[in-house]
Amino acid sequence: MKVPEVYNIDRNVHASNYDALPADQLLVTSIFPTLQGEGPFAGEPAVFLRLAGCNFGGKGVNGPGCTFCDTYFEYGKGQPRTFSDIYEALNRAMLSFRKTWKLIQKNSQQLVVITGGEPTLQNNLTDFIRKAPDVFTFQIETNGARTIDVAGAYVVWSPKAAETLLNGGWVLGAASPRQIEWSNCLKMLISANPESPYFDVPHWVFDYRKPIWLSPICVYKAKPTYPTNAWLDDCIDREETSKNYMRAAQLALRYGFRLSTQQHLFLGLE
Repeated sequence: MKVPEVYNIDRNVHASNYDALPADQLLVTSIFPTLQGEGPFAGEPAVFLRLAGCNFGGKGVNGPGCTFCDTYFEYGKGQPRTFSDIYEALNRAMLSFRKTWKLIQKNSQQLVVITGGEPTLQNNLTDFIRKAPDVFTFQIETNGARTIDVAGAYVVWSPKAAETLLNGGWVLGAASPRQIEWSNCLKMLISANPESPYFDVPHWVFDYRKPIWLSPICVYKAKPTYPTNAWLDDCIDREETSKNYMRAAQLALRYGFRLSTQQHLFLGLE
């Protein structure tokens, strides 16, 4: 089997790589307003807070990194930003598309999606969430490798597999009691390739008593750039991606799980 191209590769980083950050800072890649494209909050206006660095970044014991990764997370190019600066940036991003919305729903909170890379590598994230203004509702996208205290945030756990051998082995093995208690839902990646570790869900998923989403992997023709539009032929390999969508739909019907499509790609949003 031909190993797929790795679109975004860096190096594997660990929590210790962030030890030099002051206690009131996070290492940030970008902050931008968009619509949440997948999972339990799909379709909702949100601001993404993308943090730098990933423990599956590549160039390490976990193999080449996640070959399907379509997000830029390079640790070395992350910008240290203070909590107060980030809160202000989140508010500015919200105001860019919610001026009318805020007048209509004065008591509604504003969705902030914290993603990466792998955001839980940064221990400061705990205090960032705890000290945040009440106006924010936080969702965290995580591979679940670290279960730091993120009380009050909605945790979307998307486990990642070892792709070094592409033999169906899952790095995380069986879910730990801590991961199950900590997460609010599962988002499992799905591929139609029988040799992929994402061809089916691991056995422990059937003992997970919370919502489970199946997310088909998008196959790109070249390294993704944003905004990416699924309707344009030069961006996405429609034939291969459609196979993954059909596989995910079949498994959702077979197991009674929920299907999560990447709405932002069809809308041409980051």
